[in-house]
Amino acid sequence: MRQTNIPYDRSAHGQLLNVKQVTERLGCGKTFVYDLIRQGELRSVRLGVVKGLRVTAKSVERYMKSKGL
Repeated sequence: MRQTNIPYDRSAHGQLLNVKQVTERLGCGKTFVYDLIRQGELRSVRLGVVKGLRVTAKSVERYMKSKGL
């Protein structure tokens, strides 16, 4: 999981999705999404402690395309 403290350029990777939104798009569970993030299949950004992780929409689209979903 990549963590960074530099400002995030949202225009570069599109909309940011929370884990629940990713599970709905992929039709899978939260654990699987966290595994994909940990493996580097999905790009994520941490937005503090309260808001948690966000996944870039482009990385989800790229993953879906690579798996034929």
